[in-house]
Amino acid sequence: MSKHTREEIVYEMLKIKKLIKKGYEHEALVPYITSLGYFAEQVQLSSKLKKFTYFLPNKFSYIMIPNNEIYIIDFNFKESFAIARPSESYKELYEKIPSVFIGSIEDLKKCVFMLCDRMKTSFINTGMDLPPWRCYKSMITKWRFVD
Repeated sequence: MSKHTREEIVYEMLKIKKLIKKGYEHEALVPYITSLGYFAEQVQLSSKLKKFTYFLPNKFSYIMIPNNEIYIIDFNFKESFAIARPSESYKELYEKIPSVFIGSIEDLKKCVFMLCDRMKTSFINTGMDLPPWRCYKSMITKWRFVD
């Protein structure tokens, strides 16, 4: 298998995103990516984790590039960061979160850390306690192999 550049990967993932928006089944994502010459696997939360994260979308996909770099494709990324009574600044930030995340594990960690930090600030600003499942350590478990 030949090596794929990040640009090629992003280009293919954007094509996949368009297919999904047109009704292409999420379950067909893995065979499609595999047909492009990548290793791909759809991942679901284990039943043990679902019990504690029932409110989070529980499916995402990832692809392994031949040079062993992993890229995450999460078609429900934005939903993971929705909160009931956000502060005004969090509402503005939430509107800017992409609904689909496509990026490396490092990109994902940075994004989730920043979003969890802003979420914490939102809870504090609205006079509410941060639920333990909304802290970085808990949120990152959705992508269980990341940490």
